[in-house]
Amino acid sequence: MVEQLKKWGERAVPLLALAAMIGFGLRQWPASFWNNDAPATGSDMGAHFWPLQVLWNYGLPLGQVRVWSPANLGGEPLLVHYFPFPFFLMAALALAMPLGRAFNLGTAIPVMILPVSAYVAVYQLTRRRSAALFGAIAALFVLYNDGYKIWGGNALSDLAGQFAHLYATNFLLLGCGALACELREKKPPTWSVLCFSGVCVSHAYIMIGLPFFALAFWWCGPRAVGPKARFVKTVLALSVGTVLSLWFLVPMVTNAPWTTPFAFKWSFTSVLDELLPQILYPVAIAAFFVPLLAGREGLRALAFWLVPALGFAGYFFIFPKLGLVDVRALPQTQLFACLGIAAVVGIAVDRLPRLPKLALVAAAAGGAIFLTSHFVSQFKSWSSWNYGGWDSRPPFHEVEPLFTILRGGLEEPRILSEHANDVSGQTGTPYVFDMLPYFANRSATGSLYMQSTLLAGAMFRLQSEVSTEGSCPFPEMRCAPVSAVNAVRHMRLLGVGAMLVTTKSIVTQAAAEPALTETTVAGPWHLFTLKAQPEMALVMDKAPEVVTKDGWKAKFWSWFETYTEDKPFAVVDDGRLPDGGVAGLTAPAGSCHPRVFATYNRIVLETDCPGKAHVLRYAFHGSWQSDGGERPFLVSPGFLGVVPKTGRIELRFGRDTAWSIASWASALAALLTLILWWDGRLRPADLTRLISRARRR
Repeated sequence: MVEQLKKWGERAVPLLALAAMIGFGLRQWPASFWNNDAPATGSDMGAHFWPLQVLWNYGLPLGQVRVWSPANLGGEPLLVHYFPFPFFLMAALALAMPLGRAFNLGTAIPVMILPVSAYVAVYQLTRRRSAALFGAIAALFVLYNDGYKIWGGNALSDLAGQFAHLYATNFLLLGCGALACELREKKPPTWSVLCFSGVCVSHAYIMIGLPFFALAFWWCGPRAVGPKARFVKTVLALSVGTVLSLWFLVPMVTNAPWTTPFAFKWSFTSVLDELLPQILYPVAIAAFFVPLLAGREGLRALAFWLVPALGFAGYFFIFPKLGLVDVRALPQTQLFACLGIAAVVGIAVDRLPRLPKLALVAAAAGGAIFLTSHFVSQFKSWSSWNYGGWDSRPPFHEVEPLFTILRGGLEEPRILSEHANDVSGQTGTPYVFDMLPYFANRSATGSLYMQSTLLAGAMFRLQSEVSTEGSCPFPEMRCAPVSAVNAVRHMRLLGVGAMLVTTKSIVTQAAAEPALTETTVAGPWHLFTLKAQPEMALVMDKAPEVVTKDGWKAKFWSWFETYTEDKPFAVVDDGRLPDGGVAGLTAPAGSCHPRVFATYNRIVLETDCPGKAHVLRYAFHGSWQSDGGERPFLVSPGFLGVVPKTGRIELRFGRDTAWSIASWASALAALLTLILWWDGRLRPADLTRLISRARRR
């Protein structure tokens, strides 16, 4: 009996310590998180609610998970450019609670479960509970470190809107644990396949590290099977998991030509403070004792995590050359290095006699909670801000009258807003006017997903013309000087009918511009409207300039930089143009009166000039197809061009053969996973008997 109690205590103490850390994490969330049905605000977080709103209201009711929305950046494909799993989970939660609360809970779940995921991964890889608990402690330290805020992988990044990154991290850790278990029990990979698929549909910056784990499992995985079998089964799990995700990955990859590339190199303010904040000092100190503590088993556990840690460290130098953000590689490097060190310490502790071991485990958990509570300095204030809701911000009530004035339809001319982070941010998020589709059912020039369309560079350049400090996120697409005259010219081009500005000097310029009229003032925001609203569709009145498909994006940008209102459009000769081109398909200015209606996944063009080259002021995408067989083509600076055969045509988004093939491949992978799961439930003798019976028949 005593021995049974001791064994029970050996199992229970690490789990109770883990439960204490989970409880500590739950206590960090403010009361407003638990009782607020309003969606979160704060930095990127507030604007992330819009894709969920579109998915819930327009996607799922029609059985669609990829939705083109005309609301931002000239029309962006939601959940094609960005990662869908968190939004699917939020939609599932919304079946049992209000959508805003489902969104809030969905953003917090990856923070809440990261220590559990780390515990599962380390335990299944080492089969030592002490090592698993130390792994959870390391994850807790990484999670609540304040060294960085927007790289991804920690709690502050989650609150800034990087929750998809943490979802992928959790899936990766759970996938490693599941695969280790399947290797040890000599079962086919199933749960690991699902977890690795979860990585792929949650965040690409984690997904591209999966090959490192094939090497890690081959070199340092569970010894229940040989290295060849480990490698084959790991590659099988990763491959099937990837194929299971092709329904998303293929559209994301084929979508890349219709986006604006974003390459960003981080400027460190303090490398040491950002990479090794004080909360990680215990792990750094433990690293000095690793040579003394690590036997063969400890070295193997350390090497398993160092392989991907070093791989991601290498990505830091490679990412800028691939058009990716370099620092997005560092959270993984930090986490995996900490897990490796923690595993070594935990294995050493696990070799101690039972009572000293359990005492150390309990003390380590208590010490981790104490240290974390001491170093958590920003999480509570950030989370209180985020989950307080829009209505808790007095400046938001100042801007609400504008939403009433602007309310209309998404097919109407767009609304431009000054890049004024300090002013707009006080409403809840700097992206408050990118949320005009949500608040006023009007299209905005900007978007949280700033790379998502071909018109992104032009839209941000336009914004810089009414901003003292333009955002201009694309290095090769520089900001322009403030100029109401240039802004009006570009507003007409880009289908923008009004602008919201706050800075006094810009308000003065706008007031002096004859083409604008001041409509209203709400708080610090001044609304100026174009007296002559732009049409969202037009017919070319001049023969366009034809450019080759080589380097067409740069040519389009050059066209936009030198744009004047009498300049002809440019079109790309990439096989999409009608036979004979469009030079002879123009019409005199003012002789045609096309109308366009844009809604989710659909654009309808009505015209009195069929057979002429029309320009629709919406971002081009390669998956647009016409019900009449017309092929849309590329028009500068990134518009849709089409020559309608009749007076009414309908364009549909998402009709792409590669996308359909990818969906079927994912369905086959799902069937294979089910077969593997069923196969794993059978004993080898049962499987042999079934095969023999099949052959006899």
